[in-house]
Amino acid sequence: MAGVLAILVLAFLCGCGSSSNGVASKSPAEILARATSAARHASSVHIQASSANGPLKLALDMSYAKNGAHGSVSLLGIDYQLIRIGDTLYVSGNSRFYRELARSLSGHAARAVARLPAGTWLTAEVGSGLGSGLAGITEMNSELALLLGRATPVARGAEKTVNGQQAIELKQTAKLYVGSLFIATTGKPYPILEHRTGRETGQTTFTNWNQPVNLTPPANATDISQLEHQT
Repeated sequence: MAGVLAILVLAFLCGCGSSSNGVASKSPAEILARATSAARHASSVHIQASSANGPLKLALDMSYAKNGAHGSVSLLGIDYQLIRIGDTLYVSGNSRFYRELARSLSGHAARAVARLPAGTWLTAEVGSGLGSGLAGITEMNSELALLLGRATPVARGAEKTVNGQQAIELKQTAKLYVGSLFIATTGKPYPILEHRTGRETGQTTFTNWNQPVNLTPPANATDISQLEHQT
């Protein structure tokens, strides 16, 4: 009897006894709709994405919560980190990041930002110039909507194990690529993995759904509005 109980407890802990959530039998459009709804109602997620289209290469590693996000982005040699806590955005980057940021500013602020050493943290309100330009990538629901809505599911693929989870494949087509999006078939129907081939290649993983996300402001961040008054 004790041996049977031990097996049942182990199955519960590892999720081996999880029952189907029913999405595998749905149409591709219904599967995507259910996955999108589940993602929208989650409290947090960790997204790692890479994409390449010729010389254009993007890498993103972000942890999202409903009240903010933190992570890093790399695009065409411009590397930067972001933290958003509520309506306050913090950002730091390499030297090229500050040079490019200065192009979007004017006067004292532009000259001051262009001279900043790599790794300097700046802060701004989300609705301000800097905040409105960079804060979008820190919004969990908008980023999920972008990632899950950019291609049309055309067929249901095979069921398989992806990153240790049972999943159903959605075959996708878009102007620049064909791809596969894998949706969990046990528990909540969360997206697990998406990969693309064609003129655009890349991969996106979705992990740590509903796990705590630590959002801590960096020390000694400079309010970008203060730079407007520097000479």
